[in-house]
Amino acid sequence: MNHVRWNERAGKWVLYMRPPMFSSGRPEGPGVEHHRRRTAVSFSDDLLNWSVPRTVLYPDELDPTPHIDSVHVFPYAGHYIAFVTTLDGTTGGANELMLATSRDGLAWEKPLPRQVWLPRGREGDFDGGCVSIGSDPIRVGWELWFPMSGFPMPQKVFEQESGIGIVKMMVDRFLSLEAPEPSLGGPEDFGWLLTKEFIWRGKTLTINCRMNNGDFRTYGDMRVEVVKRPNDADPAGRMGQVVPGHGVEDCDLIRSNSPVQTVAWHGNPDLSFLDGQPVYLRFRIRNGGLFAFSMGK
Repeated sequence: MNHVRWNERAGKWVLYMRPPMFSSGRPEGPGVEHHRRRTAVSFSDDLLNWSVPRTVLYPDELDPTPHIDSVHVFPYAGHYIAFVTTLDGTTGGANELMLATSRDGLAWEKPLPRQVWLPRGREGDFDGGCVSIGSDPIRVGWELWFPMSGFPMPQKVFEQESGIGIVKMMVDRFLSLEAPEPSLGGPEDFGWLLTKEFIWRGKTLTINCRMNNGDFRTYGDMRVEVVKRPNDADPAGRMGQVVPGHGVEDCDLIRSNSPVQTVAWHGNPDLSFLDGQPVYLRFRIRNGGLFAFSMGK
């Protein structure tokens, strides 16, 4: 068993657990991977009677390690995030943490590319063999603190001393979309991100971003433009038009490392005239990353 959590959307207690049935009856060995350790859920109304477990999260060929040892699930900003402790049986049980996300705590996605979120420490460190997080984050100012535990050796070593540490990060910075350092000195250096259509509710656009430093050719920067919903009745306008005065070149240049950077166009951040309208946002990023954006009042 991993842990039990009340799921507000389902209106039930949810037990995140390792299912009792493996997908292969064969023992461990070459060519036998991704068949054992995975995560299932069981539901209960009273913490006494539980439903039959069903698998919701499992390793696949894209994962760097073949087993899911445990998960810790917590609600965050209208979603659910899981710290997935992945384990490599071929190294005696060394593990590290990856992330998975869900809108309901039941259907999970693992971001691509499959990267380690919290790696093991160096050899000889208190967390050089195993790391795990088993509690929700604690917000301290503009940081999130994650109590974690570590072991200096892999799981196969039973008699060893564990340690407790704190992992810190700036708020909301679980994942980012990154544009690499420029190399060509032209338009090819920019990365572009177009959001899905959504209804604008608010006055200002606030972004959580990190622009990297560099010389005049490699400094990080970001601009944002607001795009109207495409007109399906007009074939020439299907790509959508930029809201006048709110294009990429109208946007004030952003070069900050801030969780609450307000976006402005010619010095004006007010987007209240768009309230209730369907829009897209198009980000142009160079040598930096975008973690999140929000609508402010």
